[in-house]
Amino acid sequence: MQELPTQKGFDSIMSSVCTHGKDIINPYTNQHMYIPCGKCPACLLKKSSMASIKCEVQRAISRYCYMITLTYDTNTVPRARIITSEDDPDLHKFVVKPRPILYYDRKKTRKIEGLSHTDDFTYDFRYPSELMRDYRIKGSLSCDGKYPYLNDYVGYLSWKDFQLFMKRFRFKISKLLGRYEKIHTYVTGEYSPIHFRPHFHFLLFFDAEELAPHVGEFVSACWPYGRADWSAARKDASSYVAGYTNSSSRIPDFLSELPQIRAKSRFSNHFGEKFFTIAKRFAHEGQFSTFLNGESITINGRVLDVRPWRSIINSCFLPYAANTRRTGDELCRLVVDVQRAISQVCTRYGVRDKSSFSSTQAANAIYKLVFNDIDPIDRNEFYRSHPHFSNLLFFARINLDAHPFSQYDVDTILGQLYRLISTVRNFSKEWHISNFDYVTPELRNAVKISQDFYVSRDMYNLKKILQYEEFLDPVFLDVSMHPSEESVKRFSKTSYGTFILNKSRSRLDDSVKHREINDHNIKFVVDYGNYKTEAV
Repeated sequence: MQELPTQKGFDSIMSSVCTHGKDIINPYTNQHMYIPCGKCPACLLKKSSMASIKCEVQRAISRYCYMITLTYDTNTVPRARIITSEDDPDLHKFVVKPRPILYYDRKKTRKIEGLSHTDDFTYDFRYPSELMRDYRIKGSLSCDGKYPYLNDYVGYLSWKDFQLFMKRFRFKISKLLGRYEKIHTYVTGEYSPIHFRPHFHFLLFFDAEELAPHVGEFVSACWPYGRADWSAARKDASSYVAGYTNSSSRIPDFLSELPQIRAKSRFSNHFGEKFFTIAKRFAHEGQFSTFLNGESITINGRVLDVRPWRSIINSCFLPYAANTRRTGDELCRLVVDVQRAISQVCTRYGVRDKSSFSSTQAANAIYKLVFNDIDPIDRNEFYRSHPHFSNLLFFARINLDAHPFSQYDVDTILGQLYRLISTVRNFSKEWHISNFDYVTPELRNAVKISQDFYVSRDMYNLKKILQYEEFLDPVFLDVSMHPSEESVKRFSKTSYGTFILNKSRSRLDDSVKHREINDHNIKFVVDYGNYKTEAV
């Protein structure tokens, strides 16, 4: 049994509870669950704290760590226009058009390329006209009139630029070493506090000794669009870069509404997984101690017990096994049916190498087959002759009789298919299951261990609830152990809830980078003013 937290420790736990989330249906278990909003002080603090811990975990298993910053020249910065409606001064349109394919360097002596030139989208939103006027002045790319032809333009984050940079960077590494070198990154894209200029900060982790002397050279060569700074990471680099997440609390709300341009952070695939190699090996034998209690690691002089995060849990244990109403046979059949469906669409569309067929491609191919190539009249006969497709759609929670009428419906269905396919594929890869002609003993064992893990986790959480029940008010118990919109609402109305909300806000304010500059932008933020941004 774990030791009860002190009052200070309990305050810290409660201050990480989101009070602006909503209730949804868990796509794996079909049960109600509460998801955080991702934007309030509690969510931002939790994100930056978890990011810092993950980076320290990855740093503990990597030989080298570099901190890198990428910025743009005025000529190459991604630019957009904001058009205000003539009928409604509070209604605006964020307009992004494709950029040129080629640019010239500062001396105009050579051409440079490699930036995204396919961004083409608009976004309608509401924002008070007086705040928009101030934002246009502050965020204008004209640099106080130095570039008058950019007077009507503002900058935005183009994540494609960073993706293209990483492709070139990885290519140079492979060319230098003559082999594939696994590198890991944690990147934060943000807007500067002075003119809201987009830029990137990221941490680079790797093991190759031959690469270390060439990091700066490769970064400069792969990013000729502005200034690139790099240095070997200091001890506090993880928390420093992760802390930039908190600066998003000081940018105009419409810059955080649209996924393509919002300030956010991303981890590379399999980030920090190697740290839990032994824990995963024990988990394959049905021992879940580390997954429930965590692995000890020293961070900034403190010993913390770090539990594997969700991506590791979902690859090691089949998430659909968390639904105790599913039998082992149903779960085994799901894994086999998903793989059979992928094999069939590969055969139908001439894909020879199934291993190179990504989960995104598989989702699109299955959607094309079921909703485009098969006539709705013949669909029931198709499901009868191909039951693995109907089972796949059932677990993906897609109506078998549905036919999408809008792009939103299409994107929703593709997202559901991708989630199911990638989950099953990662699980099969983790357990080295490759034969899907029938339900193998190896698959049955992997599913059984997944079911045992989720039962053990439920028991672990139940013990915590019973332990806390002895000294916690029911209102606090509900919101800390199993929050919901209703329990969080009740908690927020208590005096202790008000204290915790103020504590979260104070902690966030103290952790904002360059606070003395960022505080000038508070007027642009919904939470601090009397305005509310609404997407149209």
